[in-house]
Amino acid sequence: MLRPGFSAGDYLCVVNREFLLNIAFLVFINLLIKPFFIFGIDLAVQNRVGADYGTYFALLNFTYVLQILNDFGIQNFNNRHVSQHPHLLPKYFPNLLSLKLLLSLFYVSVSMAAAWWIAGYGVNEMPLLLVLLFNQVLVQGILFFGRTFPDWAIIGWTVFCHRWTNC
Repeated sequence: MLRPGFSAGDYLCVVNREFLLNIAFLVFINLLIKPFFIFGIDLAVQNRVGADYGTYFALLNFTYVLQILNDFGIQNFNNRHVSQHPHLLPKYFPNLLSLKLLLSLFYVSVSMAAAWWIAGYGVNEMPLLLVLLFNQVLVQGILFFGRTFPDWAIIGWTVFCHRWTNC
């Protein structure tokens, strides 16, 4: 809705100016905070934890590399096709959920095997890898359910908010 006396060009100029100011503010804040984080907090954590810090990030990146095995395009199909045809949800949901569970098991087993035999991780790294893999599966599950039932997220937050807090 345009304000009286403003043309579309004036409105676009104001929006572009506001957008550029927001981008400049974000870059400034980022440049202000990042050096403190990298040379302060992150360096202190690296010095205290030692070599395990690198192991954690190597395992985390390892789980991200094999993340494609956990999805195979199900999320895209679910977002696109089921959103366009919501009446097909009862037909597709049980099949998609069972496929998602099977792919999650496949992802965890292939990742563990690849970490053991190909990457050469040993017994000491496997518990951390299992935690990271469980986290990846959990995040994918939350995204799957959140995209399939978007209203549940709002309802669930409302119930939580009213039950446990005074929102």
